[in-house]
Amino acid sequence: MDAKIKKESGIHVVTLSGRLNHDAIDSFRSICLRYLYNEDVIFQMKELDFVGSTGITFFVDALKSFVEKSDKKINFVHAKSEFMKIFDVHLAFNTSYYSSVEMAKVSFFLPQISAEQRAPSQEVFQDPFREILDESIPSDLEGV
Repeated sequence: MDAKIKKESGIHVVTLSGRLNHDAIDSFRSICLRYLYNEDVIFQMKELDFVGSTGITFFVDALKSFVEKSDKKINFVHAKSEFMKIFDVHLAFNTSYYSSVEMAKVSFFLPQISAEQRAPSQEVFQDPFREILDESIPSDLEGV
């Protein structure tokens, strides 16, 4: 596994590629805890290969130790379905999935809506500008 870290607009983008293996995981965990602790992080996973339960177990353990020690949200971009299924079980809190690095970056600047605040019929993704638009429309122009 190869990991390249780049800081963009105050957000760390970690591009992961290759095959997961036990040898790289200790180094990955150490780098996450040393350099990415309590930072906004996006893991770009487009080129990361799922190689079975052994590799993913160590990878999830590394991410879990990182997520549990940080109060920041972590975003995943281009996570394959096999990763998402496992992440949903072990990392459900403070994680989100996106189809582009740009959307993942934007999400760090949007207000977060907890499950308790969300009405049952609301979509998971909220339009952050709807409230602003609603407030800026004069009442005599509504419905025009």
